[in-house]
Amino acid sequence: MGFRFDNRAIPGAGYVCDGRGDAVRRKFSPVEGALLRWQAGVGLIEVLVALLVLSVGVLAIIGMQISGKQANYDAVQRTTAAHLAMDLVERMRANPSELDSYVTDALLGGGSLAEPNPSCDSSATSCTAAEMAEADLYQWEQQMDGAAETRDVDEETRNSGGLVNPRACLTGPPGGGTGLYTLTIVWRGAGEMEPTDIEGCDDGLNGTNLYGSAAAPTNDLYRRATTTTFFVTI
Repeated sequence: MGFRFDNRAIPGAGYVCDGRGDAVRRKFSPVEGALLRWQAGVGLIEVLVALLVLSVGVLAIIGMQISGKQANYDAVQRTTAAHLAMDLVERMRANPSELDSYVTDALLGGGSLAEPNPSCDSSATSCTAAEMAEADLYQWEQQMDGAAETRDVDEETRNSGGLVNPRACLTGPPGGGTGLYTLTIVWRGAGEMEPTDIEGCDDGLNGTNLYGSAAAPTNDLYRRATTTTFFVTI
C-alpha cells in the first residue's frame, strides 16, 4: 500500500483513506484549521485549572485545621479556668470563718504569693483557720500558674501547666462573712478577640501588657476571662 500526498494540504491537516484504501492527506478548510490550532494546549490548561482548584481546597483545609486547633486550645484553657474557680469556691466554703482572708487587694497569679509557713499540706500539720486560708490561696495560685508541670527552655525552668499568663482577683462583702463573692480569672488566648473592660479588681485586669498584640501590648486583644459569682454563708 502506498501513500499519496496532497501538496495543497494546509497546516493541521490529517490523513484519510480514499476509495482504494490508500492514505491521502486531507485538506481542511481555513476555518477548520484555525479551530484545530485554537484547541492546541487546551488539555494543559485544564490540568492547570484543576491544580489551582486543588490548591485552593488544600489551603482551605489547612485554615480549618488551624482554626480548629485554636478553638480546641481556648476550650481547654476555659475548662481549666472553670475547674480552678470551683476549686477556690470549695476551699472558701470549707473555711467559712476566714472568708475575709481570701479577699486580697493584690492580683493573684504569676507567683505573687510566697510559700506559707506552715504549709498546711498534710493532716500531720496543725493550722489555724487563717493559716489554712493563706495556704489555700498559695496552693490555688500555684495550680493556676501551672507550677506542678515544668519544662526547660534555654536553660530556664518554666511552668507548662495551668493557664497562660493568668491573673485573678476575688471581691466580696467588706469584712467577709455571708454574702456574694465574685472571682474573675483572665489568661492569654490563642487568637484575637475584641475585648471588653472588666469591672472591679481596681481596674487591675485591663491593659496589663500581658494580653495585647506586639504592636499594641495594652489592647487586650488576646485576653480571655471568666467570672464566677457565688454565695457563701457562715
